[in-house]
Amino acid sequence: ISVFILAGCNQKPVFKETRSFNNAAWNRFAVQSYQIEKITVGEQYDVFLILECIPSKMNEKGLWANLTFFSPEDEMRAMDINLKMFDNSGNPTVEVKDDKAVYRIQVITGISFSSPGPYRFEVMPVSSKYDITGIEGITVEMFKHKKRE
Repeated sequence: ISVFILAGCNQKPVFKETRSFNNAAWNRFAVQSYQIEKITVGEQYDVFLILECIPSKMNEKGLWANLTFFSPEDEMRAMDINLKMFDNSGNPTVEVKDDKAVYRIQVITGISFSSPGPYRFEVMPVSSKYDITGIEGITVEMFKHKKRE
């Protein structure tokens, strides 16, 4: 019974895609665009960003990102979000091992859609710097929303 319960908690993402950046630098004009083919109308979803970083090389301690969904009808939902990768003292908010850190940040909770897709999801850094250094890659994951009891 314990194995069944643990397996039920580890649901697979309905969408997952990773992008890597040359020289561990994300250019502020390099919009990362993801195509999400199938959406269940009426279902709610949670969206996560996973950033693979080298904290000692990061030139941006207060990183914001613009997240935008485009529907098949070209309707748009956009938001700016603080990724909270460092605390007020400038220390990483996750464990750093061998100068590597993986941030898994839930950026959207319980979003639903009015048509089955495809949807385009874009992520763009919001920064005054031309390149945000120290970021090796970004992954977008989307799961069916887990209702908390």
